Amino acid sequence: MMEYQQALGRAMRYCAAAERCAWELRRKFTSWQVSSEDGEAILEHLRREHYLDHRRYAEAFARDRHRFGGWGWRRIEQELRLRQLSSQEVADALQAVQEEFSARDKLSEILERKLRSLPAGLDERKAYERLMRFGLYRGYDYDEVERESRRLLSRDMDD
Repeated sequence: MMEYQQALGRAMRYCAAAERCAWELRRKFTSWQVSSEDGEAILEHLRREHYLDHRRYAEAFARDRHRFGGWGWRRIEQELRLRQLSSQEVADALQAVQEEFSARDKLSEILERKLRSLPAGLDERKAYERLMRFGLYRGYDYDEVERESRRLLSRDMDD
């Protein structure tokens, strides 16, 4: 069992390195063998000292996953819910990031990259299926993925 002060110091350093949520910290506490009572006390201390802020975490998570991971809003929402954030925190984060970024531009970018990575000579139907699967897995709406996939394939066939 890790001592309270030692666990608190590690948790503070862990949170200072990047935005974290309580769910991630609880997982760390388990691996560090911190008792659940000490873990909850540490979480409360981190909240009081502003090391832990779920709204800040949700917004940073959404922004990073969309910008760097190419994720769509549905996938981001699903992952934030998995991390046990409130519906309001998730909605606020998605709204803030949606105002900043265009999902259509990112979808177009990732599907173009995927299309370039497909084997040469792949028939249009198989290419369409792969683009659809890729876009849907990334959390984009079906209609948007379909429209963009068809646009890219028709453009590619014209070339």
